[in-house]
Amino acid sequence: MINKVVILILFVSFLFNCANKESDGIELILLNKRLESKCVHNNCVDFNQFPMMLDVDTTSVNNIVEFKIKNASRNTYVFIPACYDIKKGCMTYNTFPKKHTGISMNNLIFKNDKGEIIKRGTRNSHFDDLNRILEKDILSYNKKMGYADDLSILDALIEKNIILLPAGETVYFESFVSLPVTKPSYFSFDEYIQLNRNEKYNVSLFFKSDSTFVKSKLKKSLLKTMKENNYKLYHGELVSNSIPLVFR
Repeated sequence: MINKVVILILFVSFLFNCANKESDGIELILLNKRLESKCVHNNCVDFNQFPMMLDVDTTSVNNIVEFKIKNASRNTYVFIPACYDIKKGCMTYNTFPKKHTGISMNNLIFKNDKGEIIKRGTRNSHFDDLNRILEKDILSYNKKMGYADDLSILDALIEKNIILLPAGETVYFESFVSLPVTKPSYFSFDEYIQLNRNEKYNVSLFFKSDSTFVKSKLKKSLLKTMKENNYKLYHGELVSNSIPLVFR
């Protein structure tokens, strides 16, 4: 009887471990050995030296960022790193994974040697220009399609930021980020990270998806496609390995 109980416990434990492996089957891997940042002064972003619109080309080092997402699970996932209030890890306006854009610092975790997370900052942008254009497009499209009148710019960008992760496959990506000041696209905010040349830092990639929010914004045609092909909408966080940040 005792042997049967032990076998049952081991079997349940095996099933539990398998379930955990299935749910943890998505892995984000940063392929760069390091990222580089320009830093002339001890504080790498000196606003006394910069105009209101920061000049990324002269203040920063451009890094080509290479990474991959490995899906070792049996499910094909639709991954859209979006949240209602653009929390850390969620995409911002006109940034990766939208085509031809760079990575937002909202999707990077900078930690000093004390393990403290360094917050990003933002400056001016051409966002108002984009806002006026998209506002008209969204209202016109939603009216003709019978959707609610929603003026959220992020809503209009969600379906342009889809990452498909086929079961058992690895998908490779490349983008860019300039440090300590970056501009992911013409219509995105200038972003900066306040670093100190005398400290050491590590960097990780971080993507987060709120599937409840994302699903509420997807068009009916995409939802039908996902259902018919048995695609699952990914919910949760992906954090990569960390790599060193090196100052120039």
